[in-house]
Amino acid sequence: MTEGVDFSLARPGGATLVKAGKHFVIRYTSQTPGATGNGGKRLNASEVRDYRAAGLDIGLVWETTTGRATAGFAAGRADAQSSAATAAGLGVPAAVAHYFAVDQGDITGPQVAEYFKGAASVLGLPLVGVYGGLDVVGYLLDHHLVTFAWQTYAWSHGQWDPRAHVQQYHNGVNIGGDVDLDRSMVADWGQWKAVEEVVLGQDDIDAVAKAVWKLMVGNSGLDTAQMLQSIYNASTNPADPNAIEQQDATAAAVVKILPPNGGGNSAGGSGTFTWTANP
Repeated sequence: MTEGVDFSLARPGGATLVKAGKHFVIRYTSQTPGATGNGGKRLNASEVRDYRAAGLDIGLVWETTTGRATAGFAAGRADAQSSAATAAGLGVPAAVAHYFAVDQGDITGPQVAEYFKGAASVLGLPLVGVYGGLDVVGYLLDHHLVTFAWQTYAWSHGQWDPRAHVQQYHNGVNIGGDVDLDRSMVADWGQWKAVEEVVLGQDDIDAVAKAVWKLMVGNSGLDTAQMLQSIYNASTNPADPNAIEQQDATAAAVVKILPPNGGGNSAGGSGTFTWTANP
């Protein structure tokens, strides 16, 4: 669980939020009706730079009017297109989710179902989230109309849906301006993470390993067999009862990345090396 904030017209700095123990912000891709430029609630480029530099995750939400989500499929489609365009203009990755607000307590799930279908027709269901109270959140999750849920304590009758990814639990707190308090209940709630995750495929891993090996051998003054012995020895902890398994796993991994025939330094030929186990 991590703590964060959302807000509309306030502009607390990233450093201020971090000092207050916050790890994320949720900001609007929609503009305050009638506002122009950076005068309204919409996230802007300077904020993005500030929050990214401060190491804050960024979530996205769309809301023009509190009852907008009752306007049907076409409205959901149009709002999703606008939200995606705003996000793209700010450099937000296309894989970040968009939440759409249902900000009235008297609105039911069936009243907004078509709107969320419209949003999903643009973004794809995996990138659609809802902000709302207990009943709306529960209905949309039950009917597989959203992937992410940001539940507010308002209109929730003192209950939390255990499936909610984010909880808004208190409003009107002063942290460099008027903000609402949130907590993420899971690590991944569709946000733009401050630290980008890079997933390497096996080909990428092999290429990096070969480059590192070449650099190590070239700068160490050791031949390949000596380097293998050094890595093999360093991989073990004599106090660890699994030392032999660690040795074998390390040796197998190193041998896999060696060049054919051991690059001329093989102790056994044909890519086979010999080593001496630690005592």
